[in-house]
Amino acid sequence: MGSPHRQGVDLLSNLPDLTRAEYVSMALQILAPIGEQGVRIFCVETEGRLKPRSVGRGRALKGTRWSGAAAYALSDLGSIPLMIDRIGEAVQKNVQRLVNPLVLHRLGQQAELSNVRTLLWTTALDAIVMAGNRAEFCTRLGHLLGRENLIFPPNKNGIQPRYTVGELVEGLYELRSLVAHGRQLSQRFLEVDGFLDTNGSAISPDYTVAQVLEETALFMLSRVLRLILTTECFSEIANESTWRRRLKGQTQTLPLLHASFAPDKAGRT
Repeated sequence: MGSPHRQGVDLLSNLPDLTRAEYVSMALQILAPIGEQGVRIFCVETEGRLKPRSVGRGRALKGTRWSGAAAYALSDLGSIPLMIDRIGEAVQKNVQRLVNPLVLHRLGQQAELSNVRTLLWTTALDAIVMAGNRAEFCTRLGHLLGRENLIFPPNKNGIQPRYTVGELVEGLYELRSLVAHGRQLSQRFLEVDGFLDTNGSAISPDYTVAQVLEETALFMLSRVLRLILTTECFSEIANESTWRRRLKGQTQTLPLLHASFAPDKAGRT
């Protein structure tokens, strides 16, 4: 396949400015879904200095409260050229099982209403795991992410949210179903339960259960997309039978797939 970095650069050089910027933005928001203003300043390098060439504007993207507070590993930036290359390849080959979730990730960040954001992000997860029902959705996400693994990274002070994949995935599916079918949220989703750390203390005491699940949808989807774009899952997802084996846990687990968030020596920002 050649050098991922070289391929990423070659791919970008043949695309219009705004398309190139969109792929870069997609990769960055998957790694750190903090949102952006959507302003694009395109530069050319002349004699070792960058000079502005043109300005473009895309849609502003919104993160969540925890995506803005979380710490992200600086070492992750090294995967961006590979991610850009693979986003472009998925679009070019029309791999709908990946392209649609990439678009839904972005649409969720553009949406204003919390429940709509949760709907879009959870629908993207559903498309990836090809679930026909709640049990398949929960089981297959468990195989990809590890049921016992933490959903969220810690913040800059090392405070770690307590929630695991297995703890919240079923509630996420139920909330998505209520919103998708135009039903009123049941009382349990409206209860103020707080956003809790691993000691059971409230990081943010005003969170409702639905707001915790909104955060869950964004971080689960971002993590699954990152896994697909940076591991051998990328070559599997285009082939339905191969991908089904992965979703059913019949393929050897990649170490990264079940790696919990933890501070690393490269530093977080």
